[in-house]
Amino acid sequence: MAPGGMIIRSPLDFRHTLGTHACQISEIGIAPHAEPLVAGIEKDLLADIELIDYSDGFDSVADFCESKRDALDQLSSIGYALLAIFYSQKWSTPFGTVSPVHIVHYLITPQHGYFKVGHESDNRQVHRFDTECDQAFTDLKYAITKGEPVHAWMLAQVVREHFDNDPPFCLVCCTKEVLEPDTGREWSDCFEWMKKLPIPPLIDKPEEISAYTWRLSELLIRIDSLYPNVAVFLKSALECASRGLHEPAIVEAWKGIIELLHQLLETFPFDRLKNCSAAWASINSFDELRTKGKDEQLIDASRLLEIIDIQEAMALKALKTKRNACAHPGKHSPGQLAAFGFIDEISLRITAIIDRRPE
Repeated sequence: MAPGGMIIRSPLDFRHTLGTHACQISEIGIAPHAEPLVAGIEKDLLADIELIDYSDGFDSVADFCESKRDALDQLSSIGYALLAIFYSQKWSTPFGTVSPVHIVHYLITPQHGYFKVGHESDNRQVHRFDTECDQAFTDLKYAITKGEPVHAWMLAQVVREHFDNDPPFCLVCCTKEVLEPDTGREWSDCFEWMKKLPIPPLIDKPEEISAYTWRLSELLIRIDSLYPNVAVFLKSALECASRGLHEPAIVEAWKGIIELLHQLLETFPFDRLKNCSAAWASINSFDELRTKGKDEQLIDASRLLEIIDIQEAMALKALKTKRNACAHPGKHSPGQLAAFGFIDEISLRITAIIDRRPE
């Protein structure tokens, strides 16, 4: 069997991977918070796979492939894809003969993003995950069989920075990155990875908006494992902004930073936290504080406990005023750039706060 591979896009694609002598599975670029869920999906994907062969009857093969639909759908819904890499190894029999052993190695990877096999000094190219590039599959086969590292990046902008603006992009699968390096492609790819959308993102001016969004996208990759409940609101804000729902986008982004303040305040003893505001005298638990505490009170308490400084507190209150204007339909209609700008400023505030916290 010649080295090669494929992206398994539908249950029936599984039929091309059946009938090998062995199968393996591993992951590349899985976010820490997604690892338990991915592990369960892996188990479902490999269940009973050794019991079926491509030479079995059509109905048996079709039924087996269909049994993988839920696992594939679940994998896609959280932003990951399944690749199959094919290769052969020689096996010596006890009788002195040598036989080829055909192997399929399944890889769970991000649906979008970039990778490079080997060490920094290796003369290998950067490929896309969502590709049918033969060299990309060959490089992944090399990593699997030789135990070489695989470096992954979610954004083309980050790849460029990593390689000092001279990245070794593959001319086959990264043609657009080579010919149009200043487009908004980085944003659209990472957005699709973060959250699947039933409609394309409605980006009016990608060249202007990408300056905001690639930084926030990188932040989300980081805070997903540190503060996943914060990331949920930021992803929702990006989804709203991309659909032209600018007011909800601003409201959702504000929820993200308030959720962060809640989580950080909850690291303090409750009695100490309660003394930060006279309005909290009748509040008796963190859960009650989440329902009765006002945003301005949370900001003031965060300043008193040195989670933020006085300048940050003033800036957050100004952002709160903008958020309030958007919470009342018809009172304020921000444009798309204003919505992305608000999300960007929130992201910078979150970055400044979490950079001061021990991880």
